[in-house]
Amino acid sequence: ECTTEDMTPYEKELAIHDSFAKAVEYDYGELDALEEHSPDSETPYGALVLNKAVCTGYAVTFRLLMEMCGIRCQLVEGTNLKGNEHLWNKVKLDDEWYGVDITWDDIHTDTGDLFVRHRFFNCTDEFFAEHDHEWDDYDYPDATGTKYSCSNQNAAPVFTLEDLDALVKENAGKGFGEAV
Repeated sequence: ECTTEDMTPYEKELAIHDSFAKAVEYDYGELDALEEHSPDSETPYGALVLNKAVCTGYAVTFRLLMEMCGIRCQLVEGTNLKGNEHLWNKVKLDDEWYGVDITWDDIHTDTGDLFVRHRFFNCTDEFFAEHDHEWDDYDYPDATGTKYSCSNQNAAPVFTLEDLDALVKENAGKGFGEAV
């Protein structure tokens, strides 16, 4: 529902990423020693109907939505640096692969506020490796694309110190993501 036929693949991917992250909340039962998350949290049903997911549910559902839009998308199985299992995606745009971790871009705060980040949206393998992701890279295509990284698509032009000062003042206090 958040995409239209006239959107580019990148625009569709971004719209789905943001809409999905706003609608779905991480199922923290996974992290509670006395509680388990629902098995539905690992499925598109859990993510799209119950609005709760763990990384598997986020990644599997994101892949499904990308494929419905005709965008190639793969699952990447790995771990974080603590050794916990983790699942994220790689998408292909214009013959280049990009890493996407929608789970880590979805931030629900203790106060109920919601932020959608783009820190792990269309990044390179190098970025993922430097930021708490480990995987057997020979099993997957190399994510080396930068054209559709969020920073390249949404960068504000800064040519002078005055431009930089204006940009800082404009964005001061906005936090680390888009508040909803």
